[in-house]
Amino acid sequence: MNKPRLQTYLAITSLAALLIFAQDCGAQDAASADIPETEIAALEAQLPRNDKQTSSVRQRRACKGVVRDAERLLKSSPDAPNRFRILGVMLQTQKLLLTLESSDRNRNALFETCRKLALAPDEYAALRLEADLLLSEKSLSLKGSDVNERADALAELINRY
Repeated sequence: MNKPRLQTYLAITSLAALLIFAQDCGAQDAASADIPETEIAALEAQLPRNDKQTSSVRQRRACKGVVRDAERLLKSSPDAPNRFRILGVMLQTQKLLLTLESSDRNRNALFETCRKLALAPDEYAALRLEADLLLSEKSLSLKGSDVNERADALAELINRY
């Protein structure tokens, strides 16, 4: 290769590498950015209430809609620092959904949300505690634990907080 061609080739290669690097950095920034407060507030406003005047079918539909919207937000910002608020909304909604429609699918989804919330930082300790309590109860029930084992597990959980 002659010198001008080599310089052009190196310039183009460097520019391409720079563009790829900039694109990767932008994608990482977007993934770790906070979920907008307006979207969280809109999701929280959709939270269904256990209202005796509303049919259970409508309540189930509303719950499933909120969970789908929350999952969409989490998928668009999986590493957002405030994603635990979205998981908290999901937890409350899935608990209501489980009371309306007791199924393995709903139960498994609830425990999966609890596992994600168990990783929350201290600023979300209240949500994390609720998730830890549900996971602990599930684990103890599967083992057939007695009252003393449950008391020990609860004391251990309290010590973490």
